[in-house]
Amino acid sequence: MRKIESLSLIRRLKTLKRQHQLTERKRRSQYSRNHLRKKENGMKVGMKVSTIDGRRGIIRFLGKLHCARGIWVGMELFSGTGSNSGVVKGKKYFDCMPKKGIMVKLEKIKNPKTVEKVDEDGVEEIEL
Repeated sequence: MRKIESLSLIRRLKTLKRQHQLTERKRRSQYSRNHLRKKENGMKVGMKVSTIDGRRGIIRFLGKLHCARGIWVGMELFSGTGSNSGVVKGKKYFDCMPKKGIMVKLEKIKNPKTVEKVDEDGVEEIEL
């Protein structure tokens, strides 16, 4: 009886390990796809951008949300009031002051000819 239980436990552990490996592979491939999209659009976390309605801020998140389809941009606004602090429906995507963060679809971001990348020690312009 103990031998059957231990064989069953071993099979279960192997199955869990296989499931974990598949999940890890899927997560990595999603990261790769998101990373490629980020490069295609010329935007990266830390860049200064504006939305089509004129709100300006720094990209703090770029990728998929757990609760919506498509690619989203999490921005920390320079001025004005946002709708969140980097938390969307209970999941934290980035840190910022309360009511200074927004999530907008990638299509709602202007694609400027010059984008400023914000560094710790200042702002440096980068030509696209």
